[in-house]
Amino acid sequence: MKGELELVPEQLIRCFIAVNLPDKIRVEIKSYLSELMRLTSAVKWVRVENIHLTLKFLGEIEADKVKLIEDKLADIGNVFSPFELSIAGSGCFPGRKNPRVFWLGLEQGIENPLFSLHQWIEKQLSPLGFAIEKRRFSPHLTLGRVKNQEDFSDLYTFLDQQPFRKTIFRADKLSFMQSVLKPTGAVYSVIHEYFFR
Repeated sequence: MKGELELVPEQLIRCFIAVNLPDKIRVEIKSYLSELMRLTSAVKWVRVENIHLTLKFLGEIEADKVKLIEDKLADIGNVFSPFELSIAGSGCFPGRKNPRVFWLGLEQGIENPLFSLHQWIEKQLSPLGFAIEKRRFSPHLTLGRVKNQEDFSDLYTFLDQQPFRKTIFRADKLSFMQSVLKPTGAVYSVIHEYFFR
């Protein structure tokens, strides 16, 4: 996932801020996804190496903004310590009557470090012209996007009867990511990583 970013001044770079998953967690999600894939072909399932927790989608930005963003996030290690997250529960947006996205849910400890981290990022990047998100932050891992509507009752039954086994992992870094859209799907690479202390 890691790669060198070659900056061209006029180039627009599609970026986002995320928490990436440990490899062990990806293996477990891959096994679960293989079961979901058998139940419907009407969903474009996300490649397991691309599954992540998005904290802020930046869209297409000018290359000269990359360094500014890096500088704004540079102090994060002094503000946040590593924390635990639990993958638990599943669902779809906006609802089962007309689903567009299927996801796994994320739970956090009583101190809500994830929400604090999200708010901190929003405030840091606002002076650079990135609008503060008005919608309530709903942390999740996107598993797939609906290509065409069909009867998903078998999928819902599976999700209800065989939920993803609750799994805890340690979030110890934040990733500033680049997304390159290709005919075969998005390819992600790390621009910069910030470790919590």
